Amino acid sequence: MSKKKQVFGFILLILVLAGISDTSYLTYKHYFEPIGVCLTGIFGNCGAVLSSKYSIIFGVPLSILGLVHYLWMGVLLWMSYTLGSNLYKRFAFIQSALGVVISLYLTYLQFFIIKSLCPYCLFSALLSVLIYVLVRKEWHDEYKSFVLAKIEIVYKLFAKPFFFILPAEWVHEQAMFWGELVGNISVKKLLFHHLFSFKHPILKQKIGTIVFENPVGLSAGYDYMAAFTQVLPSIGFGFETIGTISNHPFEGNKKPRLGRLPKSQSLLVNKGFRNPGADATIKKLKGKMFEFPLGVSIGKT
Repeated sequence: MSKKKQVFGFILLILVLAGISDTSYLTYKHYFEPIGVCLTGIFGNCGAVLSSKYSIIFGVPLSILGLVHYLWMGVLLWMSYTLGSNLYKRFAFIQSALGVVISLYLTYLQFFIIKSLCPYCLFSALLSVLIYVLVRKEWHDEYKSFVLAKIEIVYKLFAKPFFFILPAEWVHEQAMFWGELVGNISVKKLLFHHLFSFKHPILKQKIGTIVFENPVGLSAGYDYMAAFTQVLPSIGFGFETIGTISNHPFEGNKKPRLGRLPKSQSLLVNKGFRNPGADATIKKLKGKMFEFPLGVSIGKT
């Protein structure tokens, strides 16, 4: 185990032990010495929080549920470090996310419903957030793969069947609209880059004077509106050719211009040089910076 992993493992161990201590103390107090006033000031009325109806779920004190959470989190972390299995890491991702969601909800209750704050509960919420962040920092690549796997499942089970109900050309146009929108918003583009971008020296190649970070690109025909030039690098594409662009705007062939052939897993494309024209394309591209090689397919008209 590297020194960095040892440090992360030690910090996570301390956080889990702190959570176990905190929830064990609250469990003891719940059954044997109910807490009244713990501190002066805004954090004073612990009893109002710990004795409220929100402190028990199905007859079980939240402190016990919290204790179980930290114990299970500790087991998952131990299994992840000792066995190195991605399965236990994924369970750790899920468990830490569950802890954060519940902690945020309970913090909301303290501030806005009960209107009293319990420092022990807030401390537990802080621990949950720190564990959530550090677990994902420790196993960044595994977490990225986990997120992509979830996206793939959601797409195959829900998004794809829904899209196939809708007209193919409308879906294509919406993809260009939203792709261009995301590409123009730095925060969203950064999020996409974090999730989908992948670079490795073995993929990088230089052809002539042009450097391609990734051999996967988008050829002409799909992005005739020059909508994806800013977002594609963030989702792992290494180059793009926009178009085909003609001198003047052209509506293309009559509908249907795009169709699906599910049995052969292919598309019927009959756009007929549909594009906004050279002037509109130049205006859209002018002044923009491009993170990858960008080509333009020009139609002879």
